[in-house]
Amino acid sequence: MNAMLGAGAAALALLWIMALAPWISRTASTRLRASLCQDIEATRSAQAHELMPRVLAAPAQRRVFWLLAAVWSIGFAALWLRVGVSSWSAVAYSLFFAVLFVASLIDLDTQLLPTPMVGAILWAGILAALTGLVPLSLERAVLGAAAGWILFSLPNLILAAARTDASPAVGAGDISFLAAAGAWLGPQQTIAAGCLAVVFASLVTLGLRIARPAAQAHTLLPFGPLISVAAIAMLCFDPYHHFMA
Repeated sequence: MNAMLGAGAAALALLWIMALAPWISRTASTRLRASLCQDIEATRSAQAHELMPRVLAAPAQRRVFWLLAAVWSIGFAALWLRVGVSSWSAVAYSLFFAVLFVASLIDLDTQLLPTPMVGAILWAGILAALTGLVPLSLERAVLGAAAGWILFSLPNLILAAARTDASPAVGAGDISFLAAAGAWLGPQQTIAAGCLAVVFASLVTLGLRIARPAAQAHTLLPFGPLISVAAIAMLCFDPYHHFMA
């Protein structure tokens, strides 16, 4: 009976997350664009949309939303099967997954990852490790964050050393995002998640190049959703026996 109640509560929580996430992400995206208009001393005009273009048209955004929702639902189910639906670890990781989902939708819409949200993920991961909410030591949480920052900073450092006028290979928001996720993953899984996200990005870019060769050159690929999917995959498949430590 307790297991059934826990599963029902988990399913209800998942439905609430999927229902609220689009509204939260739209609200955050609107505020980001309004803030950008303020920063450039402009009204709500095309300037904000030029600096923060929409990656996908509305129909494509809906399809991508349902695809991400399916991925997250599988991730939630795998997580709850691994740690149990009524444990504190399940609650902590569910909140982590939920914030990743919202951040991914915002990045997909604006190509920006809000700094307060990324910071909240980082510090929540460190606090969860410190208080024992997740099966990860504080040392490994800090090392995971450091590993994420170093892994995605290296390409920028190499490019800067090779060419002073080169554009960054990885955005600062994506570097911070992987570092924040690393506080929940630990060092090995963070490195694996970063590499997996690069593989995902390569596959998506290749698919876009084949499907839309003319538009692909002008399409900027948001990296946040791919980092999130890779982080969820690392936690759910658990190649480093994270939950058995």
